[in-house]
Amino acid sequence: MFGGGARIYWPKFNVEESNPFDHPLWVAKPVFRDRTDEIIGAVLAASITRGASNEYPRFDAIRQAAAAEAIAVERTKTSDADLIRLFENENLRLEGELNKARREMDQWMVEMDADRSDLLRALAETKADAARYRSQAEVFREALSGGVPIVREPLTDLDGFEEWASRNLSPNLWFAAKAFKEMEKRGQFDTPALIGDALYMLDDLFVPMKREPSDDRRAAYTARLEALGCTDQPCFTVRNAIKGYPAYAAIYRGEKVWCDYHIKYGSGVDPRRMFRIYYHWHEDDQLLIVGHIPTHLDNSLTN
Repeated sequence: MFGGGARIYWPKFNVEESNPFDHPLWVAKPVFRDRTDEIIGAVLAASITRGASNEYPRFDAIRQAAAAEAIAVERTKTSDADLIRLFENENLRLEGELNKARREMDQWMVEMDADRSDLLRALAETKADAARYRSQAEVFREALSGGVPIVREPLTDLDGFEEWASRNLSPNLWFAAKAFKEMEKRGQFDTPALIGDALYMLDDLFVPMKREPSDDRRAAYTARLEALGCTDQPCFTVRNAIKGYPAYAAIYRGEKVWCDYHIKYGSGVDPRRMFRIYYHWHEDDQLLIVGHIPTHLDNSLTN
């Protein structure tokens, strides 16, 4: 164009009727050559997006046409046996490409299913967290409007544990869904209030101690453990041994974590006389994850 500029005239351009703004213009600049790729890119993109879809054949069609032409050339100068081998080789190539495409499709479907499962799990966790926050906010609102201090309830019924936790425990403690299920379906501990007190201890003393460590906070936590008759111990003494016991794992917002510590009360495995709180401290989110409660999990000593 004039002055070293450039313009793309799209198909069906008419000097008298076309709008000039429908046909992009690049004016000349000292660095005009740096925009060459931009202009070429616009033309290539338009070759795909403009016009009827059947105007531009798929790459597979072009490749097939080239293969057909190559076979036609070979047919004029080779024997039937050579042509058979040529066809066989072409079939093997096409079969290999088809199998590759199937594998890629299968992998894509697997990834889609995994992504969908992750999204559904994250949505369920978000809904559960939202319900818990609403329940806690309602408790605080009622306490503030009445001008009375907030009194947390003792745990009296293991069957209603999830509802109790939503009303009384802060978001500093996060429970896996399987922990709620285990408590409400298999919990038989004969003094539920003691389990509740242990969870209050984790909420009130353990979490602050982990977030802002100090000797005083450690001493307060240790004293409360002793008062309740509990201990806080690692689940395994051998590094990575826990990974041989899937029950110790929990999924927290799509992340697999291992509950490597547990609050322990009582001995043996009689669920009426003992309980365990298996947990993991999440360093990044600064909260305690309860993966299993209240029954005993097998380990290298109990198997």
